[in-house]
Amino acid sequence: MTNHDDVSAKVDADEAMLSVTVTGDAELEHKHGRMEHPLEGLDSESLASFNLRRIRKELGMSQQQIADRIAKQRPGGVKLSQTQIAKIERGERPWRLNEMTAIAGALDIMWDEFFRVRPGDDFTLLDVDAARLRYERAKSLEEDARDAWREAARARYEREEEFLRLAAKHDVQSPHVMFALEMRWMHQAYVDKAQEDLKYDTEDLETRKRKANEFAQQEWERLAREEKESGDE
Repeated sequence: MTNHDDVSAKVDADEAMLSVTVTGDAELEHKHGRMEHPLEGLDSESLASFNLRRIRKELGMSQQQIADRIAKQRPGGVKLSQTQIAKIERGERPWRLNEMTAIAGALDIMWDEFFRVRPGDDFTLLDVDAARLRYERAKSLEEDARDAWREAARARYEREEEFLRLAAKHDVQSPHVMFALEMRWMHQAYVDKAQEDLKYDTEDLETRKRKANEFAQQEWERLAREEKESGDE
């Protein structure tokens, strides 16, 4: 069953975002000429998460301080931990309307501030930060997809085992049965090979960290070089 507060929050959020985006567009077009604001492509939840982080930092508050204020005020019985607030900021956790108003109260602002696009924003920093938030949300979706894949794979293995055992019980050695067994062998061979390779991986954690840092630096230099070359064209 759909929670009424969740639906109301989504509708209100979309309406708020629409109204402030239209207003922001007019001011931006007048000041800068027609250009796309980096936040315009975000959905309402992402925009709210982005602005929560920005407003919190502007006020010099920590996530724990927000959680402590909410715990003290307990508006509408809402209780949020620092970890939950961090996930909301990263776009990894949806937030309900009562949670949004509770966080706004802790910040001493109106909740619709989470859906405002400011004409005077630093576009360079906003572009980078908005891209980071989109990346975090995409990563969260990837993790959800991976969890769903694991669950589907587990169900498939269970059905496969049931299928093979029934075939063996009734002595049905069909091409489908043999193919399933061949695929099982190939999968196990792949796993064995991977485990064998790991036996030769004797590098300690510090060595791997150093190599990871070196790789990250090289990749950063490559990206910066490519961006510079692209800009020079």
